[in-house]
Amino acid sequence: MNKIIWSPALTDILRRHYPTHGATVCRDIIRRTAGIVLPTWKVVAKARRMGIRYAGPHKGFAPGQTPHNKGKAMPPATYAKCQRTMFRAATVPRNHLGDGAITTRYYKDRTKGQRLFIRHEGRWLLLSHHTWNQHHGPIPPRHVIRHRDGNPLNCNIDNLCCVSRAELIRANYRPEAVSRALRISHFNRRRGNLSFIDAILRAI
Repeated sequence: MNKIIWSPALTDILRRHYPTHGATVCRDIIRRTAGIVLPTWKVVAKARRMGIRYAGPHKGFAPGQTPHNKGKAMPPATYAKCQRTMFRAATVPRNHLGDGAITTRYYKDRTKGQRLFIRHEGRWLLLSHHTWNQHHGPIPPRHVIRHRDGNPLNCNIDNLCCVSRAELIRANYRPEAVSRALRISHFNRRRGNLSFIDAILRAI
């Protein structure tokens, strides 16, 4: 949608009608009088910029209001209609997975790839962490579990090793990738294209 130029006539509509009738009524008035079709959110945004607030009645329950059906039993005819779809005590969904179930899920987000998770005491844990804890105890602070063959789906205890974060950085260090990044950064500086960090450092 193109940018709307709020003329004095349009802003006058907001001043006169927005506090008592709200954004929907103002939107309809603008459409009928000026022939401009606006989404409601644009009317709300303009009113906020002008410092105008809706002071009319709000829909829904007011604070402290008692529902009309509080303490009343459901009529038998209504209960008979709803009984077929009601949740019953101790009902377990068909796709429920209990403790010990293992599934494949994305780790944090889709860019991190997939990992194996196991359900343990009602919580989903990384299978690699759970396997290590079962054999060697808790993982020390500032340490991570690394897969020796590089396959995160191979959670055999022989394929797992506990390393510090510094050792993990050294293991994942790729000189060719670092040198390429430095060449790109140097080329951008020569052309005057500052990176985000360079721009911050220059502004300090």
